[in-house]
Amino acid sequence: MRKYAATLREQGFNITARWLHEVPIRGWTKTTKKERAEIDKHDVRISDVVVRFTDDLSQPLIPSTLATGSRHTEVGMALAWGIPVVVVGGHQAIFDYLSEVKHVKTFDALVRYLNKKRKTQKEK
Repeated sequence: MRKYAATLREQGFNITARWLHEVPIRGWTKTTKKERAEIDKHDVRISDVVVRFTDDLSQPLIPSTLATGSRHTEVGMALAWGIPVVVVGGHQAIFDYLSEVKHVKTFDALVRYLNKKRKTQKEK
């Protein structure tokens, strides 16, 4: 994720997801987890677009580090707040089937989509 975020930053996109710079949550106190959740919620709230990558569905199980489901919660918040959502990869969660969720197959397709969206917004 950090590599993708860096590539988007290089192209002039602002990445609001501060969790990308966090250390793993193992050993965090409940207070720290609550504080981080509030920060993550704020980061979603100020986003123009929320991007989520589909898990590798070719494996029977996902890695335990991905089992928190936080990314699905972030998508749910974005949908509730009317923030556009783009999923890179296939449909995974039931909410991926909503018409307002945009799907792209690859990271390169995501970059093209975001650049086109940015260009359209600048023309308005």
